Amino acid sequence: MKRRPFIIVSALLPLTVQAQTPPRRLRIGSLSLGTPDSHGAMLAQFRDGLADLGYRQGSNLEILYRWAAGQVSRLPDLATDLASQRVDVFLTSAPSATRAAMAAAPTTPVVMATGSDPVGNGLVASLHHPGGYVTGLSNLAEGLLQKMLELLVLALPATTHVAALMNPTNLTYSTFRKDLLAASDVLKVKVTIIDARAPEDLPSAMAQAQAIAADALLVQPDPVFVGSTIKIAGLANIAKLPGLYALREYTIAGGLMSYGQSLSDSYRRAASYVDKIARGARPGDLPIEQPARFELVINMATAHTLGVAISAIVLARADEVIE
Repeated sequence: MKRRPFIIVSALLPLTVQAQTPPRRLRIGSLSLGTPDSHGAMLAQFRDGLADLGYRQGSNLEILYRWAAGQVSRLPDLATDLASQRVDVFLTSAPSATRAAMAAAPTTPVVMATGSDPVGNGLVASLHHPGGYVTGLSNLAEGLLQKMLELLVLALPATTHVAALMNPTNLTYSTFRKDLLAASDVLKVKVTIIDARAPEDLPSAMAQAQAIAADALLVQPDPVFVGSTIKIAGLANIAKLPGLYALREYTIAGGLMSYGQSLSDSYRRAASYVDKIARGARPGDLPIEQPARFELVINMATAHTLGVAISAIVLARADEVIE
């Protein structure tokens, strides 16, 4: 059930669509920390965006896919492999993937479908004028976990202890951790940070969250975790932990609530950047976009299963309620 229509604001509107035929055959190297299952729908949006701009697979478009399946250590070799295939542009969705692409092919353009704090992570000079060979879209890192914790406590007022699932290898880990702990002090809610570096760490991490008798779970936005949305949501529900996640994909997979940007929109938007570069634009001259709004999605079926009641004020704010 839709609570209100999803409005795309001006910051997310497509760049001017070029009417002429795409200039040449384009070879794209997609470098992902996820898996085909976790990122397939997002990449379908990217391909649809390219199709709208006149690119057709098997005709003037070839996309080479490389999947790290949550293993950050695999990214450098995967990026080197794509560089050896002489791709025209990389598509990435995490700072670690972007950094690997930059190292493997320093003068090959990189379009980020998403990625936290590209300036702070040293990937670009600025959002307005990136310089170099990296551009695309970024998500907001600073303050996000503060907002998520506020929303979690507002939705579940009885919450006094939150387990926060975080990845210490994430380049924005320190920012997320600082913001979250600051918010916990203000809200007078205990937060226990539980680290998980790879998919195989998730069962023990969730067991730890259950062992400390946390009232709820908050999951950091992280590409490794995005590759395991179904697994994380399932483990949280088995542990009877109502969770708040940063992407709607978790809620679709059975998680309780999500608050964050739409990755599908970001991937589709990334196609416009690739097209601009293919037509001769310099990546460093294309400003990096940030999400102008976030969506709140609530899975009421999961709420009933977990036996929790979402506060009326949060239900009223929801962009989408899954019955």
